[in-house]
Amino acid sequence: ADSGVARQIVRSGPRTPWPAGKFTTLPTRLEARRTHASTDTTPNRFVKFALSSWRSVVARIEQILAASNDKGIKARGLRDVRQTLADLDALLSAELFREVRSLSRFPADDQVLQKKAGYRDVYRAYIQFEVASKLSWHGGENVYKGGQRDVATLYEYWAFIALGHLLSELLSVPFNFEELIEKRHDGLNLDLVKGQQRVLSGTTTRLGRTIFVEMWFNRTFNTANREQGSWSKMMRPDYSIVISPGSGESAKFEPVTLHFDAKYRMTVLEELFGTSDEVIFSSAEAKRSDLLKMHAYRDAIRRSVGAFVLYPGTERRVFPEYQEILPGLGAFALKPTVNGQAFGAGALREFLSGVLDHVALQLTQHERGRYWLRESYAGEPYAKAAAPVARATEVTDETRDTRYGK
Repeated sequence: ADSGVARQIVRSGPRTPWPAGKFTTLPTRLEARRTHASTDTTPNRFVKFALSSWRSVVARIEQILAASNDKGIKARGLRDVRQTLADLDALLSAELFREVRSLSRFPADDQVLQKKAGYRDVYRAYIQFEVASKLSWHGGENVYKGGQRDVATLYEYWAFIALGHLLSELLSVPFNFEELIEKRHDGLNLDLVKGQQRVLSGTTTRLGRTIFVEMWFNRTFNTANREQGSWSKMMRPDYSIVISPGSGESAKFEPVTLHFDAKYRMTVLEELFGTSDEVIFSSAEAKRSDLLKMHAYRDAIRRSVGAFVLYPGTERRVFPEYQEILPGLGAFALKPTVNGQAFGAGALREFLSGVLDHVALQLTQHERGRYWLRESYAGEPYAKAAAPVARATEVTDETRDTRYGK
């Protein structure tokens, strides 16, 4: 007996007498329910629906490839597509799905799909697949073109997202990456194209100072901008991080800029910095030119305090110009891994956090030097005409008494 039987006993309907029973009458008919194991469940219906949906897409790709005239792409694509179709057919023909009926409604609220391992993975993969199919990337034409993969350009895009996430995690008001997605009449587009500048912004508070942080993609520094432009030639680093006082910050400071360049072609740090200052191998000269470019960024672009290379290696090396973390230049290893966590992310995050603390601290030699440099070159030149040299004079006891008093 359960609650269902109790409700049947007291409900109205055809009844029969119950002599000497707890009740005077009982229902003429009682329903007994028994459960049995079945694979025809909502989660299994969804898995079958997802596999069938993916098979339809792959079959459509096979039709498009079969009609293609590009023999190189056609042969390779058909081989991969047909292998995928065979794998999906093998799954759909499994004993599990023979009793599973079609999905009647989308089970977005099903707890098994959301929480149970295996089902949750299929559910997540289906949602990602559907969202990705609605998202286009016009910048991807520079990466995948003519059946080729421009891995260097793809690494540049990936490094921007990876660096942005590391910096965003250090901010109290993080970057809004949705700003990189634009709505179009035909769906969504990732608005990230090589050569077109984009910016993400956020704020944080360090050591009592409110700091405004901007991260630029392919920002152009031209000679027309007297504040943050280039004083020699136009420059366009891959990524630029501009740190300035936040809104309402009373302890003002001059904004500073750091630059990062993604260089996929380097795998060994010695290819960038060499083995010593005296010996430079001819095979490494092309890579060492990237280090010279970092010097050019830091020297030519106004308010630049650092320039660093991101490369898919294993080491990092940072050269501070003086004793403090800034100004400086160097290289950081940063590369994707199979588990989705970027290799080298820890060291780069530690460096970025140190940069924010350095800029927030008022007692740095760097901030004092920038203040007096700005004061020295502000306004008109001190002397527009030639002036005689102010020669040093020997100070004796008599002249000291005369100049300073006894």
